[in-house]
Amino acid sequence: MLITQIGSVSYITLFCLILLHYGKKIAYINSKLEMTVFGSGNKVSFLFMFSRVLMFVFITELIGAILLMGVFIPLYGWVRGIFTSIFFAVSAFSNAGYILTLSGSVSFLSANILFNIAMLFVMIIGSIGFAAAVDILTKRSFFLYEINTKLVIWCFVISAVLGAFCLFISRVVSGDGFNAHTAASSLFLSVSAKGAGYSVVNIMSLSEISKVALILLMFIGASPASSSLGTNSLSIIICFLLIIKLLRKDKTVSVMGRFIDVKTIRRAVCYFLFSLFFCIVLSILLNLLSKAAFIDCIFDAVSAFMCCGLSTGVITQMGITGNVICCAGILSGRFGIIFAVYCINKLPVKYTQNQFSYMNDSNLLI
Repeated sequence: MLITQIGSVSYITLFCLILLHYGKKIAYINSKLEMTVFGSGNKVSFLFMFSRVLMFVFITELIGAILLMGVFIPLYGWVRGIFTSIFFAVSAFSNAGYILTLSGSVSFLSANILFNIAMLFVMIIGSIGFAAAVDILTKRSFFLYEINTKLVIWCFVISAVLGAFCLFISRVVSGDGFNAHTAASSLFLSVSAKGAGYSVVNIMSLSEISKVALILLMFIGASPASSSLGTNSLSIIICFLLIIKLLRKDKTVSVMGRFIDVKTIRRAVCYFLFSLFFCIVLSILLNLLSKAAFIDCIFDAVSAFMCCGLSTGVITQMGITGNVICCAGILSGRFGIIFAVYCINKLPVKYTQNQFSYMNDSNLLI
């Protein structure tokens, strides 16, 4: 639990250090969009920033732990119930997905309303990112939020709701029943797939359509500056907007009246392509070494890369080899993309524009 807590605070703190390193203002969407952690252009001391980070993390996990105590104290008694509540709150906020129950699963709590509310609250706050959460808490109206926060909210809500709907329909078709319990567990699984990876259903019993929906949710991932890394939701949004603008033959990419900077577009495309490449490589390795169904290999590969705790059991069945591949996937999701993009940006340019003659675009067949 301590390692999990240090890891979650360290990534958020790293984000704060980046803000301080680049000065007063950082553009999330374009050069016109200016936003810092507290929504102002004033540079603050690291001690002030770090204290706000710790306070934010502590309050969120405290609320989640208090709510979870109403679930685990009746089950395990005061001492173990309190410890289990704190453990689950920390793990859910950090998007770690660790489970501390006798059965090794939380499926027996799928019908517990208080458990679902507490876990959804902590997982959502941990997934939307520190900057967006502070912006939401400090401003009363949605119209006053920064563009970054608005995009984060829209992407999270739309992806979570659509994912829950797809999971609900596929599970109903598979025979789970058209009832409130199926709907609630589908929503829980949809939100959990974007970060923590808790499951209130047996993943191996899900249909292929449900697994595809979860793969897409895991690949979209959480928001920037959150406890979860890998491909972030804003990179997916920017790539989607870029495709639309290219099809419409627009010269610029804009969202909510703001133009997106070319550097931001390039960075988003690099993040998306590298994430896709790493997931494909991991999927092929798992399929070659385990001989399991390819959809299950893709599921576990994306889950490992996006640092999500969901699994179909492919990696577990492979023993040490599976553990090594899983660790490689997690490290790739944590640091691989950032390192690869950084190296590409640092590559020396050994040519000039006058060395090339450009082909007429009418000669290209696509």
